[in-house]
Amino acid sequence: MKRNFLHLVLTMEPRLLKDVGYPPELVAQRLDTPFWKF
Repeated sequence: MKRNFLHLVLTMEPRLLKDVGYPPELVAQRLDTPFWKF
């Protein structure tokens, strides 16, 4: 499940993330956070 989420985040384009309401700063912060902390 988490691997699928990671794949989804890494393959989504920034403009798509912005369309669904994820600011680039938040995306970068999530990528910097180990996924087991979710």
